[in-house]
Amino acid sequence: MIHSGSAFSACSAVNLHLSWLNTEGFRIEVLLMAYTTAAKLIEAYTAPIVLELTDDDQDGEGDDDLVTAAIAYADAEIDSRLDQAYDVPFTGTIPTVIALIATWLAAGWMANRRRRANASILADAQRARAWLADLAEGIRSLPDVSPSGTLQPYSTTEDEQPVFARDRVDTDGGAIGPFDPTMTW
Repeated sequence: MIHSGSAFSACSAVNLHLSWLNTEGFRIEVLLMAYTTAAKLIEAYTAPIVLELTDDDQDGEGDDDLVTAAIAYADAEIDSRLDQAYDVPFTGTIPTVIALIATWLAAGWMANRRRRANASILADAQRARAWLADLAEGIRSLPDVSPSGTLQPYSTTEDEQPVFARDRVDTDGGAIGPFDPTMTW
């Protein structure tokens, strides 16, 4: 729990344990390593701010389940935005950039949930989403992480060359609109 004092029980090695029943009634259990931790949230935003965002009953103790939910949300958003560019979920050592983005997104989720308009937190969440978009489009890359190979440019002319029909070029070879036989030059 996150307390109003200096002591808190941050989960420095957060693992997300997910469990559900599939459509056939079998229990599916997954243990995932989270991209960020409560300690990183507190380091980035301070204990009083994290407490404010997670202390729904105003008893001076934050709710660890809300922090876990925020981290799970951040991880899911990262994985969904990067699934075409990288092999996700990331395993082993989490790239520093991903940990930072997860911290920003988790804080943003908590701030939006409580309707606390903390400009700094909301700006960080926006910055995180922009960074994810750049990673997904190949504008930025993750150090020491290879793209999955499914990232493709939006357009290419390697397979097909543009076709210019006679009605699409003028006498100098410049492209024009559709041929109109009634038009005089």
